[in-house]
Amino acid sequence: KQEIEQTLTIKPGGLYRRILNSSNNDTIYLTTDSEIFGVDIKNSKVTRTWDFSNQLSYAEIDNKNNKIFCTDYSDTLRAIDLSNGAIQSTPLYTDKAPVCGSYIAVDTLSNRLFIDGNFVGTGSDVLVFDATSLSRYPTIKCDFLLQSIVMLPNLNTLYIGGFGGKTLELDYSTLNTIKDRKSTRLNSSHTDISRMPSSA
Repeated sequence: KQEIEQTLTIKPGGLYRRILNSSNNDTIYLTTDSEIFGVDIKNSKVTRTWDFSNQLSYAEIDNKNNKIFCTDYSDTLRAIDLSNGAIQSTPLYTDKAPVCGSYIAVDTLSNRLFIDGNFVGTGSDVLVFDATSLSRYPTIKCDFLLQSIVMLPNLNTLYIGGFGGKTLELDYSTLNTIKDRKSTRLNSSHTDISRMPSSA
């Protein structure tokens, strides 16, 4: 088996924050502080660039809907349609204040987005959006910072895990709170969308 190493300079001195794998094996997406690049890795060339005036906070890909969702420090959620490059946007806010959205989880089964609306020292509301229209669902109230989301649709349960060992248990369909408790070990038959490090 031959191993091939490729070097592709996209932006000299650029700090790449995340690598997003698409359903097309020949294409990946790289995010920097303010840009997202589509890269044809087979031919070693950049095929698309989205340049944002505000610093990006987080980005996640939804291969089912062929979109990239990203948040930035202007308190905005953006949806990039990878089929035509169009960008849809909506403000991020809760009843407390605008938020930057430092974590995104995509639930392709229910077509929902879960976004961390963090507040330093005071916990984190979880903002929920429809992945197609970006319309809002009711905000999930938390008193801790979001760390991971575990989805068990067969059991109609969704867990929000936070720093400090806290877990919020919700009804998967309605997102109504079932209980708030210290986290316990879950079995392996679940979909776990964990907070990933910002650097790729």
